[in-house]
Amino acid sequence: MSLNDDEVDMSQQARIALLVTQLKEGLTEDAKAAVASELANLANHSAEHSAQIVEAGAVQPLVAMLSEGSAGSKEWAAYALAHLSDKGEDLVVQIFQANAVKPLVMLLKKGTDRGNMWAAHVLAWLSAGGEKRRSEIFSEGALQPLVKLLQEGSDGSKCKAAIALAGLACDSEQRSAEI
Repeated sequence: MSLNDDEVDMSQQARIALLVTQLKEGLTEDAKAAVASELANLANHSAEHSAQIVEAGAVQPLVAMLSEGSAGSKEWAAYALAHLSDKGEDLVVQIFQANAVKPLVMLLKKGTDRGNMWAAHVLAWLSAGGEKRRSEIFSEGALQPLVKLLQEGSDGSKCKAAIALAGLACDSEQRSAEI
């Protein structure tokens, strides 16, 4: 999927709106992965882009991608959500409200190392937001896959898993003991 010259000249906000519209439409799996990749790169570039991406409605289709398609498209969706999650609490709230916890935990259980790393990244940000979110992450079964990732993952994955586990341990002696 490539953008023509007229589309490239659009404002960034219009470009983001176009990408999100494409993400919501019935694109092929490869095209959705390409759009998720581009959204991730835009989100990584600035908090303003991240806010525009969320405002345009990208979170729900990205969350849906975590449960559908190839390992590669799941990785790109998690990567995009990771870059959105680290741009502010208001964006993390949007991800949580899109019911991202369960598919993120499923990705931890069945994903690739890269997908696991980005899922752990998002879960780390989600766990920083209070007891309700930590309880949901824990109750969805994130503990064992995070521990496994800490033991067996790449260095980057281990780091993200450790941060997520530390977040889950906050404010709960019972969870701290289980971890």
